[in-house]
Amino acid sequence: MRNKIVALLTGLLIPVIAFCGLEAGTYISDLVATNPLGSDLASTIDDHIRLVKSTIKTTFPNINGAISSTDEELSLLAGKTGTVWTSANDGVGSTLDADLLDGVSSSGYCVTGGTGCPGGITGFANPTGTIGLSAVNGSAATAMRSDGAPALSQSIAPTMTGVWTFTKVATTGADVPIYVSSSFPRISLNETSGAANNKLWHFSATGEQLVGGIEDDAHTAASNWLTVDRTGTTVDAVAFPADGTGGVGGLFRIGTANTSSGLSNSLATIRTTTSGNAALNVRMGGATNSAGLSVHNELTSGDNNLVVFLTDTATVRGSITYDRGGGLILYGATSDARLKKNFKPSASARSVIDCIQIESYDWRETGNHVEHGVVAQRLDKCAPYAVSKGKVWQVDKSTLIPALIKYTQELEQRLARLEANAARRH
Repeated sequence: MRNKIVALLTGLLIPVIAFCGLEAGTYISDLVATNPLGSDLASTIDDHIRLVKSTIKTTFPNINGAISSTDEELSLLAGKTGTVWTSANDGVGSTLDADLLDGVSSSGYCVTGGTGCPGGITGFANPTGTIGLSAVNGSAATAMRSDGAPALSQSIAPTMTGVWTFTKVATTGADVPIYVSSSFPRISLNETSGAANNKLWHFSATGEQLVGGIEDDAHTAASNWLTVDRTGTTVDAVAFPADGTGGVGGLFRIGTANTSSGLSNSLATIRTTTSGNAALNVRMGGATNSAGLSVHNELTSGDNNLVVFLTDTATVRGSITYDRGGGLILYGATSDARLKKNFKPSASARSVIDCIQIESYDWRETGNHVEHGVVAQRLDKCAPYAVSKGKVWQVDKSTLIPALIKYTQELEQRLARLEANAARRH
C-alpha cells in the first residue's frame, strides 16, 4: 500500500515539476537556453518545441519564403520598411536606389557591372540642370548621404570642346558676356602648335595695370610685351618693353614691309631709343599723293602749330607752324633771350663765307644736276656747326644765314666807307 501511494505521488509531482521548468516568451531573446531540463518528460519537450516555433514566427513575421543573405532580405528580419533600406522605400531607377538610408535621402547608388556610370555601373545620380557633375573617388564611383556631401574645396576647371557661346549676364555696372573677378584676374591662351610648345600668352590685371605677357609652359620664363597704367578711370600710359638684341624687342608695328601685302608696303614702328635706331619710323609705299607722315591741327582761326620740338626738360626748341595770315609754313628754332647769356657783337664772318665752296655736282642715285650747292665734308672745315656727322653727313643750311647776314652787314659798311672816301676826293 505504501509503495502504491509513493508511485501515485511521484506520477503527480513529476509533471508539476516539469511544468514549472517551461518558460514563457514572445521573442527568441526571451527563451532560456538550458530548457528543457534532462529530467523533463517527453510531453514537456513538446511544449518547448511549440514555444520555440511561436517565438520564431513572432520574431520574423515577414518571412514568407526562402531567403538569402542579401542586405535587403536581412533588413526584412527586423520587420521595418520606413527607416531601413528596403525595396518598399526604394525609388525609381534600379532595383535598389537606396533613397532612404536610416531615414536620410542619399545622393545616388550604382550597381557594379552595369552600364552608364563610371567603372561600368548604373543608376548614377546626375543633375538634370544646365551642367551635369559626377563625383568620382579614385577610379570607382561612390554614393554618399545627401546630408554628408562635402563642399567643393576647389573651383571647377571644365574642358570645353566645339563652338562656345557666351550669353550676356547682368553684373555690377554693365551686362558682359565674360566677367572675371579676383585679386589677380588672368586669362591664359596656350597655343599647342609650337615645336617646343612654348607659346603661352596671358592677359592679367595686377597693381592697377593691364598686362599682356608671354611665358613658357612651365611658367618659369616670362616677359611682358604690353603694360597699360591707369589711375581710377583714366589711362596714364601705354608702355612697351625695352629694345632687345638688334632693336627687335620693344617694337610696335603697323603694317608690313612685304610689298605683296595689301598695305602698299606701309610700315610704322614706335620703339624705345636704341643707338642707330629711330624712336619713330614711318614709311610709305610708292602710292601717288601718299604721305609718309600727316600732321593735323584743325583750328579754323589763328596759327596752326603742326610740330613742336621739346627736350627732356620740356623746353621748346623749335616748331613747324602754319601762318594763316601770311599763308606760310614757318620753321622756327628757339632763340629766346631768356635762354642766353654773355651777349657781345660777333666777329667778322668774312673768313667763314670766303671758306665756303659753292660747287656744282650730279647726284649718283638719280643723276640730277645741281649747279650751286655745298658738300658736307668740305663745309665742315668752314662751319662745323652747320654739319651733322653720321653714316650719311647732313647740312643745315639755315645755320649759315646769320653768317651771311653778318657778312652782308660788313660789305655794307665797307661800301659806305668807300662812298664816303670817294665823296671827299671830289
